[in-house]
Amino acid sequence: MRDLTNRQEAVLRYVGRALESGLAPTLREIGNALFIRSTNGVNDHLRALERKGYLERQSMKSRAIRLTPQARTFLGYESSTRVELLERVYLAATAFMFEPTNYEHTSIAAAEKELRTALEAVRACDEHETPRPST
Repeated sequence: MRDLTNRQEAVLRYVGRALESGLAPTLREIGNALFIRSTNGVNDHLRALERKGYLERQSMKSRAIRLTPQARTFLGYESSTRVELLERVYLAATAFMFEPTNYEHTSIAAAEKELRTALEAVRACDEHETPRPST
């Protein structure tokens, strides 16, 4: 049984492609790419995808969209490791750069540590997936 409309599927595929490139799209970017005139219309599609279990979003944060395992399966991603790692990097970076803090060194240090850990995981993933030239 197909539970997504054609438009919801198009939104999901666009979000998936954007996440693969390393940056979640904004409502306006999704609307422009899919010829949806209002950001409210885009938001309605994203809410429907959340309700159906395809997306997760953090409220009040721009670009805080994640694909669920159900969405990865639907989109046919064989390995979601890189996408998941890039999402971790993005979330850690936004927490480090944009989250309001009380300027205590501990919260900045914790965000920086999470960012470094996520970046190391992406590098390790790239090294594992990149074929080595034979000598």
